[in-house]
Amino acid sequence: MTFMSKIRWLTNEAFPSHVPDRYRELLQPDIPIDGGLALFCPACPQMDINIPPEIEWKPEDKPQLVVDGNMKLVHLIMKRPEDDVSLSNGELFMVKRVPYAEHLANAPQRQPKSKCNNHRAQNNVNVNRNHLDCTGKGACAKESGKLIWTTQSWIVHFRQRVSESEFLELWESLEITGAMGKWHLVAHIAECFSKFTLNFVEGAGQVDGEILETLWSPLDEVAGLTQVMSIAHRQEFLDACINDSNWRKIIRIGRN
Repeated sequence: MTFMSKIRWLTNEAFPSHVPDRYRELLQPDIPIDGGLALFCPACPQMDINIPPEIEWKPEDKPQLVVDGNMKLVHLIMKRPEDDVSLSNGELFMVKRVPYAEHLANAPQRQPKSKCNNHRAQNNVNVNRNHLDCTGKGACAKESGKLIWTTQSWIVHFRQRVSESEFLELWESLEITGAMGKWHLVAHIAECFSKFTLNFVEGAGQVDGEILETLWSPLDEVAGLTQVMSIAHRQEFLDACINDSNWRKIIRIGRN
């Protein structure tokens, strides 16, 4: 329905008399798979979607991924979580709640205390907050460029943590190059610059590596509202906000 409502604006035609009714074709009668209802950014190269099948994916054409956490998206403990009802669970951007909770319960807690200057976000991530059931959200987004990378604090023991989890897996042939976004790099010690700056990573291009910061910005504006919602309502509300961000990219990608 949202798609059809945009047709008039996109075509400058009278709606609906000049536009065929394709709403039935747009219905999704099947149960969606994990992430199946999410709108993916059309600017990201995706095989068999916006990359022709005859184009060969070369080893050097590696996607560039950015990992970050938002510690403003906290959530207060519900008084009666047994009354919570979920309309979508893991079908958009947020992962399924039960497997994620089991993963957290079984994941070893051995994150070393950061030795970097002013790196409070990492050092305080596990501070005991008895009134909260969620102390923030972590996310992964795609940056332009040809490099798989993650922030330096997330890459510590990354492969070992994945191998110890029954819910996570990696291809053995996957090559990961660790780097640090330029805004976050200033909070680290001088030795981190030569090791993790994007300036010295071949294939990174001229990017700041901070795409998630621009995506966190609109979510920060609703952080106070979502912290008192039910767990399911909060998850679906944040999913809707992120989906709206990608929808606006889709309809505006041809401008300028």
